[in-house]
Amino acid sequence: MIQVTVCIGSSCHIKGSRQIVEQLQYLISEHKVGDKVELSGTFCIGRCQQGVCVLVDEAVLSVNPDTVDEFCKKEVFKCVERDERLKLNADSPILTNLIDEAVRVGNALNYIDENSN
Repeated sequence: MIQVTVCIGSSCHIKGSRQIVEQLQYLISEHKVGDKVELSGTFCIGRCQQGVCVLVDEAVLSVNPDTVDEFCKKEVFKCVERDERLKLNADSPILTNLIDEAVRVGNALNYIDENSN
């Protein structure tokens, strides 16, 4: 799940954090990704000199009410797509076979290490 945290501290509030939260809520709902994005608020992130601070999976970014739509497409939806691709790849039979083989090799190496004395 993608974690999006908007600063709602006094400086960011003055810069439009409420409008940003409302627009993000709308966009997340409109694009039907509410099950993939967790939107929350926090107090000061510590970069008050920039626009409204927003954390997207721990990356500190800056946005203002005029750029929130583009920000959401570029930063939030990009992360959702990335996670979806990773999820699809994780279910791949090729990847599953590679992981199984890596486990077998690891077990064999551990056996050799344990019995080489």
